[in-house]
Amino acid sequence: MDDVHRFLQYFALSACKNSTPHIYISALPFWFKSGFVYKNYFPLTQGLITIQESSLDYYKKSLIVEWNTKFEIHSVAYSSDGNYIIYGGCNHIELKSVFSGNTLWSIKDDIRTILCIAISPNGKTIVSGSEDNMIRLWDALTGNPIEKPFIGHDDSVTSVAFSPDGTTILSGSEDETIRL
Repeated sequence: MDDVHRFLQYFALSACKNSTPHIYISALPFWFKSGFVYKNYFPLTQGLITIQESSLDYYKKSLIVEWNTKFEIHSVAYSSDGNYIIYGGCNHIELKSVFSGNTLWSIKDDIRTILCIAISPNGKTIVSGSEDNMIRLWDALTGNPIEKPFIGHDDSVTSVAFSPDGTTILSGSEDETIRL
């Protein structure tokens, strides 16, 4: 569905949107050959030009968007559906919509500098590791803490990850330990 969303987003502002046949004639031949839209709809057309290479082939390799933040960033992560990014840094965590660019929530509290961050596979929980040797869980919808911080590392937590099923957290620290 990501390919469909990009197709709509890319051509929604062009003259193609005013005519359905125009979408197939003018837009489809130039779309990514490996994408869902091209693979499923181009074979249904007849007599359209075939493009060997277009500027869209370079689109995937180019910068799509750049957001400025008001704090230093130490870690970023995508949600598994690709709709959101979470990022953390100097006493701050934010969740942003990839498509709108809107910040959905922001936390600036007594938390120390966030060094690492991850989103659970189901997208409901965020885990962060910080300079204060703690691991924290956050509700991805609200940004509220889920429970008290996990204590155990003797130095900064520099890496966190969820297990594939989202039930276990893995962490690494400057104390030269890995905890599961």
